[in-house]
Amino acid sequence: YLYLGISGFKNEVHGNSISGRGPVSGLTQQLYSQAMLNELKKLDEAHHNDAIFVLTSSDIALEVIHNRVITIDDGTPDSEYLRFKFAGKIAGPIYIITPASYIKNGRLALIIKSFVDYPHFSTKQVNPEYSLSTSD
Repeated sequence: YLYLGISGFKNEVHGNSISGRGPVSGLTQQLYSQAMLNELKKLDEAHHNDAIFVLTSSDIALEVIHNRVITIDDGTPDSEYLRFKFAGKIAGPIYIITPASYIKNGRLALIIKSFVDYPHFSTKQVNPEYSLSTSD
């Protein structure tokens, strides 16, 4: 048990050493790359209290200090996305950060469709693992 405990601890320390570090919180974010964290910080600083960030992890919400955050659980079934409705163009731009797999499996389209007053979104790959969709 001691060997397994020490081995697991070493793996976690190694994982944290190569993961992205949040520019605001300083915490290691194993789910997001450093490029994605830097892009998130840049967008957050560019918009003070007029943007909404849609994220798939509540941990990353620590990095957003100037704007609002909607957290969507990664384990949410696709049928639940059809029930989501977020109305209101007054809120400002929307930035949706999702894993690249959401494009392939159609979840990103379901999330975008839930913002009923925002008819147009553009999507770009920030890195191979994550995409950023922006309301136009």
